[in-house]
Amino acid sequence: MLFTRTKAESRLVLATTNETDAPEVAELNQLFAKIAQAKIHVDSVYSKADEIAKAIVANTLPVTEGLQRIRGIQKDLENEKKPSKSAFTVYGVNEQGLQLAHWGPSTPICDIAIHIDDLPVSEDEADFKVEIERTAMVIKRVLKPQGKRQWLSEDARHKRAMYYTRLTNIAYVGLQYEELSQLKLASKSLASFREEFVANEAGTIKNKYLRRLGLRCLAMSVIAALAYIYARSPLADPTVRYFRSFFMLVAGAGVGTWLSFALRRQILTFLDRATLEEDRLDPAIRVLFIAALTSFVGLLITTGAVLIGTGKFTTSEFIGNGPTALLIGLLLGIAERTMATAVQERATEFGAGIGGK
Repeated sequence: MLFTRTKAESRLVLATTNETDAPEVAELNQLFAKIAQAKIHVDSVYSKADEIAKAIVANTLPVTEGLQRIRGIQKDLENEKKPSKSAFTVYGVNEQGLQLAHWGPSTPICDIAIHIDDLPVSEDEADFKVEIERTAMVIKRVLKPQGKRQWLSEDARHKRAMYYTRLTNIAYVGLQYEELSQLKLASKSLASFREEFVANEAGTIKNKYLRRLGLRCLAMSVIAALAYIYARSPLADPTVRYFRSFFMLVAGAGVGTWLSFALRRQILTFLDRATLEEDRLDPAIRVLFIAALTSFVGLLITTGAVLIGTGKFTTSEFIGNGPTALLIGLLLGIAERTMATAVQERATEFGAGIGGK
């Protein structure tokens, strides 16, 4: 036999002792290698090349004609679907910060990384990438480690890995596949993933925030109530006794602030999971803000700058009346979202009056 046929690295190799055919055999081997290595080839194309090689080995097909056929297969591949590189490369990031090109259920990941090459990117691809990153941000905020030691329970770590694995798979399909249909499928999968995330985590997120806010509101109310008790005792300074209603006002505002959030029937979107409050205040900062704002309103009431009433109830009995102060505080706490705006408007009116307007 003039030719022998073997396989090396999953591709065809032809060898010959005929020096005349050597250049053409070398080109045949190069084309075989290109077809074998191309990511876009299908089994039927490879089978055609394999049949040509068998015919050449069996001396039923001349080398020249076999070369022409192989050239035709290669040309058809290049014309029908040229290999192209995606502008994006998606990686899963493990807990050690390493970027993994391959991941799976046994490889827990805690983040996603998307590298961009200097290649053209469609607007749909750019929008999809942004949505993937926004989704990853929400997962990171919801399932972030707690405390100084950045502790996260085993169940939470497993849940985080599950979410990030699914998100990374969706990103891979949408950004590294060439077909437009794959991007559309990935976009729908991302929407479904977000809906499932909200369904699974909405109650947990809101209850967790209520606990955090409740503990801080409780602490403020207890401290203010103890201060009110002290202010009523004979040991207190007369000035402190005079302003004792302010302490009860702040105590009521603490309870009202917690009730304010609990009473809201919010319909939150997926992106709202990262931040439940529009002003983005931390619960501890919110409690201090409400205490200061309520005290300011107490000064307005004490000095007669404002007089509020409903039914037979008015704020004129605020000073020295604990139940009245408590009720006003509760109402101000529940209305904390509008109280800030109302106080700002009153301060603006006063400032405008100073300017002569």
